[in-house]
Amino acid sequence: MKTKLISSGDEEGLKLAASLLKSGKLVAFPTETVYGLGANGFDSEAVAHVYCAKGRALSNPLSLLLADVSQIEKVVTDVSDKAKKLIKAFSPGPITFVLKRKNIVPNIVTNGKDTVGVRIPDHEIARKIIRLADIPIAAPSANTSGRPSPTSAVAVFDDLQGKISAVVDGGDCAVGIDSTIIDCTQEVLTVLRPGVITLEMLRQVVGAGSVQMKEDIIEENHYAPSAPMFILEGAPNKIEDEMKNYIRKAVDEKKRLGIIASDELIAGISNDVLTYSYGNRGDMKAIAGNLYRALRFFDDHKVDVIYAEGIDKMGIGLAIMNRMYKASGYRIITL
Repeated sequence: MKTKLISSGDEEGLKLAASLLKSGKLVAFPTETVYGLGANGFDSEAVAHVYCAKGRALSNPLSLLLADVSQIEKVVTDVSDKAKKLIKAFSPGPITFVLKRKNIVPNIVTNGKDTVGVRIPDHEIARKIIRLADIPIAAPSANTSGRPSPTSAVAVFDDLQGKISAVVDGGDCAVGIDSTIIDCTQEVLTVLRPGVITLEMLRQVVGAGSVQMKEDIIEENHYAPSAPMFILEGAPNKIEDEMKNYIRKAVDEKKRLGIIASDELIAGISNDVLTYSYGNRGDMKAIAGNLYRALRFFDDHKVDVIYAEGIDKMGIGLAIMNRMYKASGYRIITL
């Protein structure tokens, strides 16, 4: 199968993408978080092809992307007042709401569960394609399972060229990490996966006692680079000193070392080592946007080992560190 590249500015191309989706084909397209691999959410066979193309376990359910809030009632039921407040406050946006599903949603989407995640992406092209297709789109990240999520069309092609019908190129994703996921099916709502819409932001809308963080957010290793990765946590000066030790050791052992770190840390270490800056320590949005790009950069450069500078787990930092921990397989060095 030849994968067609469609520009986001090509109106006829977007109509083609929507037509392909409606007919059961797979199409990747941009959202504000990461690129999604779309299939007709009402077509069990099309959804099965998503699992096959990604190499994704059938036990790992999918979410549905919708064009606007009015479509939510077509696929879910029992939307609580708290959920309605959050939907109003944060949709469209980088947040997925887990709600009780209607029977029209195929079992393969939800792994037979009575709930389904729904999200309205804050991305004009994504919503336009969904609107043109006039169906909910089952859309996990458009990567091979186990690889970092893609934030560009090039990254999608690296993983899925020849396995899907088309990729809509909308440039780099603005957010760069996957959406917040919140379970809205109980009296107390539970954040299942942190994202750029933080626990604090959610509590401001529905009250501190109405939202909790899942106690154990350790998940399967979705975002692993090819090389083993270690996270260094501690005071910035201690992390920098330890990075220099690892660089000297790598040079002695003739290993190809990669470092993911802040502008501030990279400015203080050797130019002889391969580095990728995730931005200034104080710019959490930039760090979130650059993380998956950094992981794919070091895959492309075939390093032997990666060391990454950890950040404070407050606000968006919690979501960033959640992804970094998963990428590293929880190899954490505390200084």
